[in-house]
Amino acid sequence: MDPEAAERVLQQIDQEELVDLGKSLVRIPSFIGEETPLARWVASYLSARGYEVELQEVERGWFQTVATVKGSGRDPSLMFNGHLDINPLALGWTRDPFDPWVEGNRLHGAGIRNMKSGVAAMIHAAEAIRKSGVSLAGDLVIACVLAELQGGLGTKHLLDNGYETDAAVVTEPYGAHHVVTKHGGMTIFPYISRVGIPAETTSMVLTPSPR
Repeated sequence: MDPEAAERVLQQIDQEELVDLGKSLVRIPSFIGEETPLARWVASYLSARGYEVELQEVERGWFQTVATVKGSGRDPSLMFNGHLDINPLALGWTRDPFDPWVEGNRLHGAGIRNMKSGVAAMIHAAEAIRKSGVSLAGDLVIACVLAELQGGLGTKHLLDNGYETDAAVVTEPYGAHHVVTKHGGMTIFPYISRVGIPAETTSMVLTPSPR
């Protein structure tokens, strides 16, 4: 994307709209196995804005949402990927966790860190592209998947059913001061291994691993 087109996209970023989207996602509980109502809401949101949307049935009655913006096919395709399932709620909430609120410059609510903020960000990024009128040279796939906490079942189903892109951005939040590669590889290496303890990026600093 050339600098002029990129600037047109950036001009469409609306913080208030992004926060409102995040609040909408928080209001719909989506514990593991209970993501379908949120998947349907996301599908409706994207369909109303002109996206090509599929509600994928991963298992009987258990759905996730995939939307596509078609490009010209000249350039590689890209996927935005984020999971809809949230962790069980921690103890100690003093307010209703499904009634989100803003305090200072932070949005609070159930699952906002892991990872409804990331899902809101990737949907809003796609919306910024759409509103800008910039034509994409490669397809953009917006994948709102289920069961990340069950070994990535939703993403595996996605890949097994034809949604393979050339690259992907997983919008799992970690912080503005770090860039972390959670899962990665390079095509020039047939195999990469490392000894350590598997951990989520948000808790990796607490997990003993070789440096």
